[in-house]
Amino acid sequence: MSCLLTALARGEHPAAPGLAGYAIQPDALRHFAWPTPILEEKFERLVNQFTALGLNIVELAPASRAVAWQWPDGDTVTAVHEDSGWRISAGETPEELKPLLFISGETLTAAAYGTGVVLRGADGQNHLVEGGLTAAGMTLLRAEGAPELPVRQLYIADDACSLCWLEEAERELARAQRNYDDNCQYIKPMWGEYDCTRNWADAFHAYASGLAAMRQAAEGRTEGFGPALVADPVLRDRYSHLVWMASREFIEEKTGYFGDVFWKTWFTHLGGTGPVAQTLEFARDCGQLVARARRLAAANFLEGIGVTCLFTVGYTDSLEHVYPAAGDNGHLERECRLDAARGEAEDAQLVVTSGDRPLEDLAVEVLPASPAAPPVSLYRTEYVSITASPMPKLPLCHPGDSRMPDVLVPVE
Repeated sequence: MSCLLTALARGEHPAAPGLAGYAIQPDALRHFAWPTPILEEKFERLVNQFTALGLNIVELAPASRAVAWQWPDGDTVTAVHEDSGWRISAGETPEELKPLLFISGETLTAAAYGTGVVLRGADGQNHLVEGGLTAAGMTLLRAEGAPELPVRQLYIADDACSLCWLEEAERELARAQRNYDDNCQYIKPMWGEYDCTRNWADAFHAYASGLAAMRQAAEGRTEGFGPALVADPVLRDRYSHLVWMASREFIEEKTGYFGDVFWKTWFTHLGGTGPVAQTLEFARDCGQLVARARRLAAANFLEGIGVTCLFTVGYTDSLEHVYPAAGDNGHLERECRLDAARGEAEDAQLVVTSGDRPLEDLAVEVLPASPAAPPVSLYRTEYVSITASPMPKLPLCHPGDSRMPDVLVPVE
């Protein structure tokens, strides 16, 4: 996918306040923008101002002495060369700069992503330092008298979204592997005289290798900065939104919120790629195999679990499809932790199962961890019956006649 690189012309955005001992290198940093017009203003701001679409990369040596990145609101990040490495400082204004970390080595690679900087020393470890609120007006400064810094641009949005989607596939494959290993004793009798253990082991290895190769390629195209960006909760939220919109663009008109660019991206980087789609399908097949084996072997009763009177409570993430099958409690966690930036909302699912016995008197109480904790809203999931998948090309859908979670009803 191509991208738009727009120089930040003077007067287009408020000027950075500057920093004593540093000289501004005008128009050194380019602003990455979405390659096609975005119809909705809120999505345009989300993508072009708050999402790390690309990197402005500089290679620093002792001759560079010092470099700074500054935003119009005053946020500043500096890297100053000392005897054995680089001292990194940051602050909301130039007067509030405070040392954050020290990176050893004579050289330093810095990648500005719009709202912060990723710094990498000789050891190859990435350090993400947050900067301004938006990508608009970010300015590069160099030490006075130091040579001009060459800056190169790298577009990374496709591969960053790909890394997010790979995590989904890797998580599902690992879950399928655990499920298979825990239930091998019930699966093997289904094979009769044929031992398919080796075949399944080879299949798990093949799918894991395919995902690993795809991840290595994506990380290589982002020059190793992609994992650091995806690991940041705020940036990951932006990429997850793009991935979600990619799913919508795949099934809707080609001229949606973000133009027609997702039509190609879906097949080249996201869920439509061979390794991801095939792995997710294999993980579902493995789940069906385990379910059939346990049903034929009456595993729940052999393990002392009465499905019809099973009662469980636990948490799962908001992307998990929780079906109303009796006794199907899935993979639940006892604790739930949500990370969100100021003004944002995050969610999770609280799953309560009771087998085929309806719950007549269920009460859920949410107690804040501290007086400063944000408010929590509760919704009950309602189900709709479908006879065919509305999105047959998407690998995350479950086709067939089933009840699918769909509607959220507020709980008073």
